[in-house]
Amino acid sequence: MSSHIDATVADGEGAEWIARHIGPQQVGGRYYNGSRNQEYEVLMIDDQPDSWGPWEISVRWADGREDTHCTAWDDERDRVIAQPPAPDVTIVSTGRLHDAKESQYADILARATIAVDLRFHFRDPHISADLRELTAHDQAVRDTVMNTPGVRELLAATALQILAYLAGPSKAPVTVVTQCAGGL
Repeated sequence: MSSHIDATVADGEGAEWIARHIGPQQVGGRYYNGSRNQEYEVLMIDDQPDSWGPWEISVRWADGREDTHCTAWDDERDRVIAQPPAPDVTIVSTGRLHDAKESQYADILARATIAVDLRFHFRDPHISADLRELTAHDQAVRDTVMNTPGVRELLAATALQILAYLAGPSKAPVTVVTQCAGGL
């Protein structure tokens, strides 16, 4: 690693520097490399490799050859051919406070890839009188929920679950159902 790169990473600018060099490239996207006059597909991007550079990208060239390098994106010579499709993730919030019976939510729960039941482990913001007339669209409610002990960890774990499903070999949609007392 050159001393400039070492200094950049040491100064805390490493992530921005790497992002600029990777440019618009994403795993699964197709791009044109102007210096090689060839199309390629991105197979992997590693911004913390254990090898020779500060980042690396693995590609499959149009001729089928694969290689790994850390050549920076060149806005003047390189171009995007096709970005990968956006993942198909749906998040549904259900209010279960006045459930007459479990069966009224059976359909949505049956379609859930991930079901997160928040009713018994986290405090309902509704118990606070000043939040009672508000919804999740109000910043005060969102702040209260996000500052509840354990919520950020649960959110991070759920995000990792979603990423794991999206990384799988099948490209099926992912549906996350959050169950709380009042709903959205």
